[in-house]
Amino acid sequence: MASTWFTSVTRTVATGTIVVSALGLTPYVAGAETYEVKPGETLSEIARDHGVSTQELMGANGLTNPDRVRSGQVLEVPSSTYTVRSGDTLFSISQELGIHFVELAEYNGINNPNRIVVGQVLMTSPASSEQIAAAQTQPQPANTKPVHQLARDADGRAMHTVVAGETITSIARSYNMSKSRLIQLNALGTGNQLAAGDVLLLPNWIVNKPAAAESKPAAQSNSAGQSKPVSTKVDTSNAPSAAAVEAAYPNMPPSILRDPARRALVPTFEKWAKENNLPVQLVMAVAWQESNWRADAVSSAGAFGIGQIMPETEKWLVKDVIGDKSLNARNPHQNIQMSARYLRWLEDYLGTTDLALAGYFQGPGATIRDEWADATDGYVASVKAHRKLFVPAGS
Repeated sequence: MASTWFTSVTRTVATGTIVVSALGLTPYVAGAETYEVKPGETLSEIARDHGVSTQELMGANGLTNPDRVRSGQVLEVPSSTYTVRSGDTLFSISQELGIHFVELAEYNGINNPNRIVVGQVLMTSPASSEQIAAAQTQPQPANTKPVHQLARDADGRAMHTVVAGETITSIARSYNMSKSRLIQLNALGTGNQLAAGDVLLLPNWIVNKPAAAESKPAAQSNSAGQSKPVSTKVDTSNAPSAAAVEAAYPNMPPSILRDPARRALVPTFEKWAKENNLPVQLVMAVAWQESNWRADAVSSAGAFGIGQIMPETEKWLVKDVIGDKSLNARNPHQNIQMSARYLRWLEDYLGTTDLALAGYFQGPGATIRDEWADATDGYVASVKAHRKLFVPAGS
């Protein structure tokens, strides 16, 4: 069930005024289009034909009964699109529109909810692939990255054309899907050898080609507003002793007990587990699975640190979830803070710890679509097995 974040809000945008009622109706853009009801038409039929929901249409016209429309009545049809502006994230847009950000990604076939560009046109209600394509091919403002449409075969299936240097792994990663799913869709053999020009099928919910990743050095603003590198080194001056950690966690892995840098992380795990109302053994187990508590761990996909936080996830967490842009995943203690907060968010949204773990591994979008990667079951089982290593004494 999507959360309701909004109350009564009014905000002016490009084509009119977005109105969100305290009754929980979806916002609309006033004055976008009018429609005269024809004999025999119902509100639901009109809504469907215009690509909006019945509730949106009712909210735009102050209607309380969907069965009370008459021939000749002129209806205000709400806009069913939103154009991304500078500073927007999918999460902030969803809050403004009263739509869960995963649903907004679903409406637009966005395979990576963390990547949208200024000028991109989003559908704000369920739409066909043709409607999505039509919205995303509208002219975009100058100095923005264009949205690149994927080709489709005669049956409407999304396709990717292999370029030199690409592999099954790199292609799957770029579309935020599992390698095994890509192999299954294309009935590939055990060798998985690709050649430039080969065409691969993709899940139909993928619409856009992935944006090229931009590599930027890790930096953090200091008090003068200048950027300086962020150290991944853990301060061990206040690290608890091995004996103290073992007394608190009798099954703690010996490699942690021998390492003062990793022992120094124990109080941080405890702090953020408590802050997010999570079992400390869960937060510790996820970090053990992800990096063995290595502050300098970097995956081939660019995930960083103890909790293996992806750059796009970091941006979303610090801006929209935690609300502190000074945080940096290169800082080991702040990485743990992000990891714990992300786990809390996933469990709240997906409903169970197992689904939260699946979402941490493969992303909430794939999890809510029930597109379970082959490796996901193993990941969840592994984290659950690791939990016994971090059970506090007396529990």
